[in-house]
Amino acid sequence: TVNECRRLQTIPDWYKMPVSATQSYKMLGNGWTNEVIMHILSQIPNIQNEEIEVLSMYDGMAGAMIALRELCCNVVRYDAYEIDKYCIQTAKANFPEIIHHGDAFELRRDDWML
Repeated sequence: TVNECRRLQTIPDWYKMPVSATQSYKMLGNGWTNEVIMHILSQIPNIQNEEIEVLSMYDGMAGAMIALRELCCNVVRYDAYEIDKYCIQTAKANFPEIIHHGDAFELRRDDWML
């Protein structure tokens, strides 16, 4: 089931999957295991005591934001580049504060700075 796949990827139970099972399986299969992301991020000194600004390329279902939330980090801004409409829909359902910019190739524009 989707819930079993979500748990295999260590995605917390509070995380909403507001898309079809097929799309959920695709997102879960294309993502990193949440515990791995959390382990990597937890190696950053004082990460839980800092204000964090994120630029996420190819954001998917906002896996970095899941990990940061689970680590109780203070994310003050999260800019995401993603084109998959189901990933964006899922990320927005869980984190409406994420600023979505669309295609990462847009960074090649002269005015790409945020």
